[in-house]
Amino acid sequence: MSMLPHISLTILSIIVSVATSYTVLIMIEYVNKRKAAVDTRSRLLAILALGSGFFSMQVIGILTFMAEYRFLPRFWLLALSLLAACLLAAYVLKILPQGIHSRHDMVKHVLLTAFFVKAAYFLGLAGVLDVRFWAISTGYYLLSAVMVLGICYFGFRFVLQSHAKQVTEQQRFGSAALLGLVLTLLHYTSTNTFYTNMALPEAAAGGVWVIGTAVFVAFAVTLLLLSAVNLALVDLNAFETEAGLLRQVKDSESRFRTLAYTDHLTGVPNRHWFFAHFRELMDPADGNIESVGVVLLDFDDFKSINELIGHDGGDQFLKRIVERLKSVLPETVPLARLGGDEFVFAVPNAKKSYLEQLCQNILQVMHEPIQIG
Repeated sequence: MSMLPHISLTILSIIVSVATSYTVLIMIEYVNKRKAAVDTRSRLLAILALGSGFFSMQVIGILTFMAEYRFLPRFWLLALSLLAACLLAAYVLKILPQGIHSRHDMVKHVLLTAFFVKAAYFLGLAGVLDVRFWAISTGYYLLSAVMVLGICYFGFRFVLQSHAKQVTEQQRFGSAALLGLVLTLLHYTSTNTFYTNMALPEAAAGGVWVIGTAVFVAFAVTLLLLSAVNLALVDLNAFETEAGLLRQVKDSESRFRTLAYTDHLTGVPNRHWFFAHFRELMDPADGNIESVGVVLLDFDDFKSINELIGHDGGDQFLKRIVERLKSVLPETVPLARLGGDEFVFAVPNAKKSYLEQLCQNILQVMHEPIQIG
């Protein structure tokens, strides 16, 4: 025999499945980014919302096939199904933010998640229908098992990939829609697992009560899902805003530090930087510096240059000589401007002969004419 789904409830089950799948992706991203900052109340709300979403997907999926038949729900089994769904949500929210680092971990998590999914679905099915194990359809059972394992595996893969790169809203919604459609198909497969070889339940006069129950469950769960998503998105926006402000503060501090330690005319470090650098050389943390050679450069009669070609010309002269000095000095020896026409650099662990040769190279390059204008 075959139980045919009610078209209106099928659409409703797809909507709830997609909404729950979307909420799962949002909440995992939320817990992953906030980590220890997620308080207990928010975490419990997330678990309850996702658990109720899983539970409602299954119940509405089962009711989809029961709109035309009589049944008497067993609420204690439905309560156990809801508990299993909440445990599933808690397990998913715990393992995915931590990441899956090996194939062995992936297999373990997929099998445990699939077990929770099947347990929650079986308890929900037993709470609505009179399940007979002797009537299990082997083909449908194997198909549903493969589908559950596939859903868990590809769901984990998507979440782990979303951690490695930024996922757009369109990609997240597309994944949620695909996952919701597959879960709806799983409802049909799992229900037919037990009822393909059994007689149909007694027909009901109408399916209004079933449809009303499904709509009520969907409405209540939608409110929970919206509450959880709203909480997560508001907190994530606040977190990203806070992180953005911190980045701006750090960038501002870096710019201020650069301005404070840089000579604005020549672009080389200024006297404040050099004295701080010199103190570090004199008191090294590793103790590998035994001596420091300091060379002071001063240009005689620089005042005449300013009088001859003006202060703008003098500034151009300083820029040119900085270029020449930097061409002679090693990259590991930074040149600093003390002020005016005075420059200085320090060489750690330098021998006298090395410093003398370096000074000769500077004098030699300075003998070449400098053309201004």
